Amino acid sequence: MLGTADDPVGGASPPISVWFSTLTPGLQLYSDSPRHRYLISYGHPFTFYFGHSDANSDGDVVQGSGLWALSGRDELLLSLGASRTTNALANLQTPVAAGAAQADGRATHVNINATEQWTHAFSERWNGRQTFGYGLIIPTDTPAPEPNRYDLSAGLGADYLVGYDSWGFDLTTSFFHVDEIDGTPTDEQLIIQGIARYRRDLAQDWSSELRGGGGAANDLNGHTALVPRWGASLFWNYNLAQASLNYDHQITVNLLTQQAFLADTVTLYGSLPIFPDANILLTTGHGFAWNRLIEDNQDLSTETSNSWTSEVALGWYPDYDLPQFTLRYQHFQQFNAPANATALPNLHRNLVMFSVSGRFPPRRIEPIPAQPQRVDGQDRDPFGPSADAQRSGSGGVNLQAPDANRVPVD
Repeated sequence: MLGTADDPVGGASPPISVWFSTLTPGLQLYSDSPRHRYLISYGHPFTFYFGHSDANSDGDVVQGSGLWALSGRDELLLSLGASRTTNALANLQTPVAAGAAQADGRATHVNINATEQWTHAFSERWNGRQTFGYGLIIPTDTPAPEPNRYDLSAGLGADYLVGYDSWGFDLTTSFFHVDEIDGTPTDEQLIIQGIARYRRDLAQDWSSELRGGGGAANDLNGHTALVPRWGASLFWNYNLAQASLNYDHQITVNLLTQQAFLADTVTLYGSLPIFPDANILLTTGHGFAWNRLIEDNQDLSTETSNSWTSEVALGWYPDYDLPQFTLRYQHFQQFNAPANATALPNLHRNLVMFSVSGRFPPRRIEPIPAQPQRVDGQDRDPFGPSADAQRSGSGGVNLQAPDANRVPVD
């Protein structure tokens, strides 16, 4: 790994390239049935830096996610994460979200987050959803004093489906709080955003989404920032291959950097089976973000900080009773941050990592199905009472008949 602080504080020598190794023993609890699927895992990662033993670290990571079919019309999706790690170790454990800003990698935090989404089919055309989210960061060992901070969010949305098209809306409210510390007053923001969405299945393999609306950030002291919101997405799914291109202009909250931004983000994701019979998969993710800080008086900063992420991974995933091998490269760069933005340092990092993973006793673990991107839902892993029939090909949707799962137009 090679990492460099582009503007090191106090003129300190920038880091140099370093070899490291990680070891993560853990436990997993998995359950799969026609009505539910969930996975809960615990890991205790150790990281050893050769020649830099003072940077060695360990942590605790708990992750869980699950989907429950409550009835023929209702689904509940839950996720939970809790960790005690340095920021640098967290970046080694999971890929960086494309375009996301990062804080000082030496800091150790307790990070807790949880999300909930309930969806209900009112009819064959109308779907509704309710969401809830919570995030909390508690600093435990940081180069400079940091406050506790948390984010609480809730949302409502609905979609109307006809044929190849879907019209919908989402309304979200979030409350962002940063504790008082060392004479710095408490910082609070109430953020409300609303969007209208239009989705269309362009072909059997292509789908799209357009969205637009507005948002407001209020500091609860009479200062409000009003900003427009818009975005677009293009999705491609073909057998085991998939790709997506997304653009968003919206207010985002970053708990690590303790700030709210007006962000323009472009992301590109893709996965492609190189040798399907050998289960060799190429995945890649790229993102670029332009971030404008929402200041204490809710004015938009005239300065823009940028972040760029590029990641490529080649993985060999044999049958579930064998180890899995992954070779991963990541480039991350954060630049144009103002000199006084200590929570948002300018830096760049290159990471090359080879990993081997496995579980004992061996067991096949299916992924937790995500919400579909297509209007017809055919990009989602079958789940529920008809899942076995759809997976075996004895029932369910015929992928060669694009209209089989669509609501007809009057």
